[in-house]
Amino acid sequence: MKIIVLCLGILTLFSACKNEAKDYIEVQPINVKISSIQSDVSLTDIGGATIVPLQTSDTLLINEITRIHNSKDYIYLSDLSSIYKFSYKGEFISRINKQGTGPDEYINVSDFQIDDDGNVWVLCRNTHSLYLYSWDNHLKRKLNFDLWVENIFLFKENMLLYTGNEIGKDNKNQLHLLDIDKGNIVNHFKAVDEYQSGYLHVMGTNLFQTTDNDTICYFSQLFNDTVYSITPNSFHPEYVFNWEGKNIPKDFYSEKYQDIMDFFQHLNAKNAYVYGVSSFLETNNSFWVTYFYQGKCYCGIIPKDKESEQFVFNQLRIDGLLENYPVNLSESSIFTQNSGEVVIPLDVMSIMEYVDKLSDESSKRKIIESIHYYSDDQNPLLLIVVPK
Repeated sequence: MKIIVLCLGILTLFSACKNEAKDYIEVQPINVKISSIQSDVSLTDIGGATIVPLQTSDTLLINEITRIHNSKDYIYLSDLSSIYKFSYKGEFISRINKQGTGPDEYINVSDFQIDDDGNVWVLCRNTHSLYLYSWDNHLKRKLNFDLWVENIFLFKENMLLYTGNEIGKDNKNQLHLLDIDKGNIVNHFKAVDEYQSGYLHVMGTNLFQTTDNDTICYFSQLFNDTVYSITPNSFHPEYVFNWEGKNIPKDFYSEKYQDIMDFFQHLNAKNAYVYGVSSFLETNNSFWVTYFYQGKCYCGIIPKDKESEQFVFNQLRIDGLLENYPVNLSESSIFTQNSGEVVIPLDVMSIMEYVDKLSDESSKRKIIESIHYYSDDQNPLLLIVVPK
């Protein structure tokens, strides 16, 4: 009898261990060698690139670019008032411009997405609404929700809504899955961080990236070292970044801070922690990540081949195209794309100031011709980087 009981106990233990192993999700560490920071990196060392000068006219002046989404055929971008559609030659094609207070208008553009039919979903955070427009500025649909949504992402027939760490009466999660056909929220992911919810509300521009077959969506956010995988029915950690032991410890967040300014004063006083992830990109050969350290923004390119060299830098020199024009990452916006590209808007006036300092006349002419320089009010250039 004792033998039977013992055997049953062993089988039960084996079954429990088997179930535990089945439920265990391995999180892959990505180690960034932040101590191997290079003063700058040449563009040709990390990938190829093209420059797209955006068409400019008196009626086509773009304010600060807040979002960029590239498709196979077009470049889509937004400022706070409009969404623009350009060709890859920089030719203006169309614009959604419905800013106002009317029933078919939005107050401002908080985020946008392009659906499979080429129509535009516009998020207006102020009105808690999603607007679907065709490119003739016709409102096709409007969805309302009782959430302070900061970012959106089209994922199959659903829309991911990101509300961040702002906790509300009916909101205890950071991510919500909206069934577009039904018009209602059908799932929730990632609980609001109770230690950050009182003060740390940081909006992002590079929260989501899909895999090639669009079956999985990656999610990352600032002040979180983890990258998550999302499917319509699951949410779990996939990668975790290690900044050579300089990750912010969890107990740092549990301290009491008056507001976000007080938080940053304590963070900068330490001057020892790295915080990310401000953008994340997985390619066939490497991981790209941008993060902040000692008051500066850095980019780390970590090869999947462990034997290959990492690139960690704060400044990118555009050799070839712009005669080593330096792009300071701390002063630039970086937009990762589902296509595996990275887009960085470049200010034309800054480039011309660089040109004025060059002594070689042929280099000056080369840059001016490549950026199609016409006037001081010229729209930004888009540097589209294709990683190696």
